[in-house]
Amino acid sequence: MARRILGEDVTQIEYYTKRVKRMVGKVLTGNGITRCEKGSYALVGGDELSDAERDQLQELCRQRLDAFRMQRGEEVFAHRSRTRSPISGSVKVLVLSRARGRCECCGA
Repeated sequence: MARRILGEDVTQIEYYTKRVKRMVGKVLTGNGITRCEKGSYALVGGDELSDAERDQLQELCRQRLDAFRMQRGEEVFAHRSRTRSPISGSVKVLVLSRARGRCECCGA
């Protein structure tokens, strides 16, 4: 039931829409993988893919997401938890320094 409610939660949809635009969409568009037209992202050359190729590409994306979730475990969405404690300044500096100021996940 919680998953169904979450799927209808407009605030969560808006939150992740903004996150995708700022992070994933920006990186993928910058790398020439997607293009943005009127606030909507599309795969460059996506119109030329067959249904089978599109299905294969979606499956590859699902596999990568699953691998990411397996690697991170329960920590994938820990940043959204109400019970988490703030990150200390020294840990934040260490992580940002190691990643040269970029997101370690997507490079943004």
